[in-house]
Amino acid sequence: MTTAYHPEADGLSERRNQTVEIALRFYYIEYPLADWSHILPALQWNLNGAYNAGTKTSAHEFLYGFKPMSALDLVTPMEDVASLPYLREVICKEAQLAMDFAAMKGKRWYDERHRPITLKEGDRVYLRLHDGYNLPGKPSKKWSQQRTGPFRIKRVVNDLAYELELPDQWKIHPVISVKHLLPAHADDFVDEQPGPVEGEPVDENRYEVDFIVKRQVRRLGRNATPFEGFLIRWKGWGPEHDQWVKTADISEELVESFRKKHPE
Repeated sequence: MTTAYHPEADGLSERRNQTVEIALRFYYIEYPLADWSHILPALQWNLNGAYNAGTKTSAHEFLYGFKPMSALDLVTPMEDVASLPYLREVICKEAQLAMDFAAMKGKRWYDERHRPITLKEGDRVYLRLHDGYNLPGKPSKKWSQQRTGPFRIKRVVNDLAYELELPDQWKIHPVISVKHLLPAHADDFVDEQPGPVEGEPVDENRYEVDFIVKRQVRRLGRNATPFEGFLIRWKGWGPEHDQWVKTADISEELVESFRKKHPE
């Protein structure tokens, strides 16, 4: 039996699900306005044709006993049709052996590497999302990114809690449990979001809006008057810095462009 946060028991199935989620998440984050009716068929075909390290074959070969032809396979002679049932049986047996070996290897790998982490002031860490923490706009748990950062550790509270330097607009307590943190290595810093792009005004407190992520009718208090708010992405910054603003705070061109793409 597995749980959402401890997929050790059935790692092969969980890993396959993670691959699908990662692929869908990539398109959701990079192309939020894309037409899914065109993306999903091609994505499904590529995933089913991809080589699986656990079964040592692809889903297409496992199911049909052969690899369906693609544009690159048109010049390759196909197997004899009469031999397909035998080939399918051989592939299934080899896949089962490979799955058993992968499960054993995965358990050994996990046992060797699953050790408590130790962090210090000044280290950079990623914040795991959705298990109590979300980016602005409350995106879908499965299709949005699973971590954000890295952020610098401002203070070590104890071995189980650390205070982080989080964006000012985040309305959460900066002391985070170690179970929500993932150490960032030096090579990961290339993924850190840059500051304002070149050509920005001299005023360091001014930033350029890249695009509108979503619209929502919001209120700042229980008895406050509702207002139309837009979640904006700052140019040169990542989703962790997305911010809600009022209509009057952004250009009319951006608002009109968003309304045309997302008519009510």
